[in-house]
Amino acid sequence: MPTIPGLPDHLQAVPTDPAAWRLWAERIDAYRELIRREAGSDPATAAAVRGLAAEDPAYFLCVFGWIFEPRVKGDHRPGWRPWMLYPFQVELLRTITAAMTASGPEGDLVIEKSRDMGATWTV
Repeated sequence: MPTIPGLPDHLQAVPTDPAAWRLWAERIDAYRELIRREAGSDPATAAAVRGLAAEDPAYFLCVFGWIFEPRVKGDHRPGWRPWMLYPFQVELLRTITAAMTASGPEGDLVIEKSRDMGATWTV
């Protein structure tokens, strides 16, 4: 199970089970709001959160990321949505980061993907 270390302990593991992931996403949404309020009123918290976001792209996207969904999907209308990372997106971020810091052939990367997996947005 991929993890996002900067998050509170109970939110660090990104569930692979769809039902557990939906519950995790609801909790992440609440955490995003909490961080927005706390960082807006406390410069030390704001600095700490900026540091965590600078260290980990998964934390940055999880706390600050938004995605525009241009399509109608079920009862969801087109619009901006908080980016709730899927487990494979966290793994993709880790793979990209490793490739960017590697030298030689280990720095080469090919990403195979299907539609609607969020790989394009992640990259």
